Amino acid sequence: MNILITVYSGWQSKGGTAVSTFLIAKDLKRLGHNVFISSIDEYPDFKNFVFFDIRKIPIFFIRDWCLKTFFKKIIKEQKIDLVYASDCRFTAVGAILAAKEMNIKSAVHYRDYWFCCLRGDMLHGAETCDGQGFDFCFKHQPGRRFIWEYYKKKYFQKRLNILAQADFSLAVSQAMLARVKAAGISENIYNVYDLFELPENIAPKNNKSDNDSIKILFIGRLVEHRGVKTLLEVAQKSLISRPNFKFVIVGDGEMMEYCLKIKRDGKLENIEMVGAVPYDKVEKYYKECDVFFFPALLEEPLGRVVIEAMSYGLPVVASNRGGIKEVINNNGFLVDPFNIDACLEKITACLENINVYSKNSINISRNFSKSKIGDIIKDTIINP
Repeated sequence: MNILITVYSGWQSKGGTAVSTFLIAKDLKRLGHNVFISSIDEYPDFKNFVFFDIRKIPIFFIRDWCLKTFFKKIIKEQKIDLVYASDCRFTAVGAILAAKEMNIKSAVHYRDYWFCCLRGDMLHGAETCDGQGFDFCFKHQPGRRFIWEYYKKKYFQKRLNILAQADFSLAVSQAMLARVKAAGISENIYNVYDLFELPENIAPKNNKSDNDSIKILFIGRLVEHRGVKTLLEVAQKSLISRPNFKFVIVGDGEMMEYCLKIKRDGKLENIEMVGAVPYDKVEKYYKECDVFFFPALLEEPLGRVVIEAMSYGLPVVASNRGGIKEVINNNGFLVDPFNIDACLEKITACLENINVYSKNSINISRNFSKSKIGDIIKDTIINP
C-alpha cells in the first residue's frame, strides 16, 4: 500500500509529534508499505514532499485549499491509497478533503486538543475547560482578540465536521479518545499510543541512603502550563527538609528568564538550569538522574516525555491529569500540581523503594514499543 503521511511539524523540530510521526513511518515501512511524508521540511529515509510554512497565511480556509491542492497532486503522481494526517491542527482538513476528492481513504491521529479548543491546551488560567466546547474557550479569550477569536471559533466548528469525515481516527490515549468522542467523532476511532524507540539494557536505579545526593529531573518547554512555577516552589521548599535534592531543569521557553531570576533572587543553588538540549543528547540526563518530576497543569494528551523517562528506569511524580494517569502504576505517584507539599512528599516517597519503582517504570514503558496502526490499516482498509 502507498501511504502519504501529512504533518506540519518538521523533522528539524525534533518535537513529540515529529518523533512520533517518524517512528510510525518507519514501522509502516517495516510492514512493507511504501511511505511518503509531506511536511515543512524533510524527514530522513523517506521520499518527502515539502510544503511552505502555511502559518504565514492568516486565513484558515486558504491554508486548507492550498494543502488540499498540494496533497491531491501527490496522491495522483504517487498513486496513494491512504492519506494519514499525523496532526489534527494544520494538515488534517487538507488531507481529508484531498482524499475524498481523489476517492481514497483518510485517517487522522489526535495528539493534541486543537480539534476542540481554541487555545489547544484545554486550559484557561488554572481552570481546565473539561471539554465544554468552543463557546467556553471563546469567553476566556482577551477582549482585544475578539474578532480573531470569533473567526477561529466559527472556523473550528466547521472544521470539526470535516475531521469527522475521516475513514478512521486514532487517539494517543484513553483520555484523548474520550475527548474525541465527546466532540462527536465516534465512528471507527481507536486508541493507539504513540510509538517509542526504547533504550536497551537499562539497569534499574539502586536504592539510596538518606545522605546520598538525589537528582530530580524535569524536561520540557519552560512555559506556565508545564508547571514551571510548581517546579520552582518545590525546589525552594526542599532546601529546608531535603538539602541533598538537586533539580535538573532541561528545556527553554518564555519562562527561562523568570526561572533564572527566581534561582538568583532565592539563591537556589539546588537548581541546575541546563537550557535546550538536542533530542539525541538528552539521554545523558535520563541516565544521571534519579526521579522524574512533571507537574504539568494541562490535561496532557499522553505525556511522551514521561514515558521516555520511564524507559530509562526513572520513577515518576507527575500531575494527575490527562493521559499521564494511564502510565503511572506502581512506578511513581500522581499528584495535584498545585499541592507543593504533596509533590515534595511523593518525590521523597519514590526514594523509599526506588529499585522497585524503577523496575516497574522500565516494564510499563515496554508497552509503547509496538504500534497498532499497521493492524488497523490491515483490518479497516486492506481486508475490511
